[in-house]
Amino acid sequence: MKYLYIEGEWVNSLLNTFTELGLNLKTITQDLDGIENDRVFTNQRLEVSIVRKIWHRADRLAQDPLLGVKVGRLLNYRALGVLSPVIWHSPTIRDVIENIKKFQTLISESGRYHINQRLIDNEPSFYCEYVAAESSVPVNPHQVLAVVAHTIELMRAITSHTFKINKIYVPKSLNAQLIANKLGIKVISHNGNFAICFPPGQIDKPFLGVDNNLYQINLAYAEELLRGAYSGDCEHPFRSEREHLSIPALG
Repeated sequence: MKYLYIEGEWVNSLLNTFTELGLNLKTITQDLDGIENDRVFTNQRLEVSIVRKIWHRADRLAQDPLLGVKVGRLLNYRALGVLSPVIWHSPTIRDVIENIKKFQTLISESGRYHINQRLIDNEPSFYCEYVAAESSVPVNPHQVLAVVAHTIELMRAITSHTFKINKIYVPKSLNAQLIANKLGIKVISHNGNFAICFPPGQIDKPFLGVDNNLYQINLAYAEELLRGAYSGDCEHPFRSEREHLSIPALG
């Protein structure tokens, strides 16, 4: 199985967040390769299976049904690297979604959003499903919950809390009601993957205050980094999806 990686600064932000939540990092990171003094070295990456072990240990230590939500809301936006200015200066929600889908593997290869259109409760909706990558260590549900919660907080922040989310879907292993109360969103417990569901009407409304020059500069840099990530001979786990990133408008 091909090795998959997560950027060190994202992991360091995660470890800092665990500390903020009162968790003992020595217990969480003990004897794990690539971590020294509770940190990943600058400009280094950590293998996905190691990060998943970190999450399993943190989950056992915290015994908190809202761990993923708390982590996702506290994670530093700067941990997103170049994706942060690209998202903050994207012209519309459509561009934000496409950029997240296109560039998120620059931050983490642990999984990615798959986006499609569905009729949900007889209404057209966007359905953003998070699909975890295969690894020798299964993903912890709180790890994905943190990604989903962070995405929701990011979308709320860049739209001044005007972005409407109809509901999110979570695995049955999690407490849907507690998550709903914490996020202020309807949460559906089901047998499938995590997903964020939202209506299409807001997707092409232009943002005020974005800087197109900053957007184009950072977008070009992100494209350069992505080309570098795909320049090797080894098959990338998400290479087959790179040519299918556009999100058509709903009728």
